[in-house]
Amino acid sequence: MTLEETLTSRDSINGQLRGVLDEATGRWGLRVARVELKSIMPPPSIQESMEKQMKADREKRATILAAEGQRESAIKTAEGNKQSQILAAEGAKQAAILAAEADRQSRILRAQGDRAAYYLNAQGEAKAIEKTFAAIKAAKPTPELLAYQYLQQLPEMAKGEGSKVWVVPSDFGSALQGFAKSFGVQGDDGVFRYEPTDSPPSQIDESETEDWFSLASDPKVAQAVAEAEAVARKPVAPEIGTGMGRSSRHPSLDAAIEETGTTPGTSG
Repeated sequence: MTLEETLTSRDSINGQLRGVLDEATGRWGLRVARVELKSIMPPPSIQESMEKQMKADREKRATILAAEGQRESAIKTAEGNKQSQILAAEGAKQAAILAAEADRQSRILRAQGDRAAYYLNAQGEAKAIEKTFAAIKAAKPTPELLAYQYLQQLPEMAKGEGSKVWVVPSDFGSALQGFAKSFGVQGDDGVFRYEPTDSPPSQIDESETEDWFSLASDPKVAQAVAEAEAVARKPVAPEIGTGMGRSSRHPSLDAAIEETGTTPGTSG
């Protein structure tokens, strides 16, 4: 038996001593009921060696515990950093999706608005031309009146930046007369005049352009934006990535939280 076993196995030594003494005293009619070893006093040199060994063992255990603590801390920190980067990447991804979807929807809405504006402008210009042309035809102008109006507009046309020189052809009268003949009706006096037609004005099918002026959002776009916003606003569970979840707390701390409803050191 080694010295360390001797110091830590006192009950075993007491049992062995009792057996030996009981065997020796049995021949005399005596029975040893109990033997207790009070103390073991090794030599000073052995005591010094034992103290050094015990100190080395304590330092070894302390070093192991410190290393284990550092290891656990490094693992928790790495897991937290990993989860933080994942969440940051997910947030950036959702933000990019929302920004792209917002830009796409904005472009679509602007294009739809421009299309509706161009359509309304074209309708207005068409109505203006139609009204002007109808008024001219209703007035039944003669070629002389058209020539007079044309000559009155020449100074205004010459004021344009791109109009510098205007040349009036020598056969302008005959050209205007041919124009009047092609669009007018010759009267009893031999003068060509415009006659209004009985044909109804052109009608535009409004059903084809009815949705151009709708202010409602596309259901698919609205659903995609709502889903992206829901994911972006989803709360993060405490045990993910922080190392501060219930599983990493001490049981007594969990019990205190369950009893009081708050974490110690915080106010509700």
